Amino acid sequence: MKKVLVLLGMVALLGCSGNLERGLVKGMAALDRAYIPVLFYTSAESEQDPSTAMKRLQDEWNYFRTRFYYYDRQDTAWQASLNQVGALIAEAGNIVTRGGDKSLAHASLEEVQRVLGALRDRQGIDYYLDGLMVFHYPMEEFVSLAAARTPMTLTRNDIRTLGRMLPSLRSTWDSLATVSLDTALFGFDEKRASLVTEQVMLETISLDALQQALNSGSRNAIITAAAEIKPEFVKLYQLFGDFTLRE
Repeated sequence: MKKVLVLLGMVALLGCSGNLERGLVKGMAALDRAYIPVLFYTSAESEQDPSTAMKRLQDEWNYFRTRFYYYDRQDTAWQASLNQVGALIAEAGNIVTRGGDKSLAHASLEEVQRVLGALRDRQGIDYYLDGLMVFHYPMEEFVSLAAARTPMTLTRNDIRTLGRMLPSLRSTWDSLATVSLDTALFGFDEKRASLVTEQVMLETISLDALQQALNSGSRNAIITAAAEIKPEFVKLYQLFGDFTLRE
């Protein structure tokens, strides 16, 4: 009888632990819904005033921090990580409030993702957006190299360098493209889920076109194809944000 009670207790404890982690990850997804719009509005590509989106992120962060600050007492870096995220969001908020350089706010917000990504890695949490970031960083390096060139200035050495970079980039993307998306976690309806699937396909097509351009050796084709990779990726990433709240 005692063994049965112990086993039942262990099952209940594991179930409780699973529910707590699910709640944590759902909280992270909710945070990203507020985080992604202000990240975009503080980028060089956006002319949108980020003030309202920034306030929304701050409110969502305060709610998340209140719920999960004491989530894991065994992870000695848990609270330090959350304190760091809070400081970064506050720094970005101060820049936006005083009408400062948006690029500085954007840099602080980008660091938020890195800190939370490292925290999830320590926790062993498999999170779809972290997979996107694994692709994002080398993709940015690839695109930056191509964007700094024109068909006239792109050298053979540049083409060889891009050719060496692409297989790893493509392998990372192909691994991500096969991951099953937890639509319930991100609160996606059927329409939004289908948009994600479509955007993944469009990014795959862009990478196919880039490989064909590199194979052809056409400088014009390479520059054009390289320029298409980031926009399609950004559209995919933005699907995880809630842009319904406007100024």
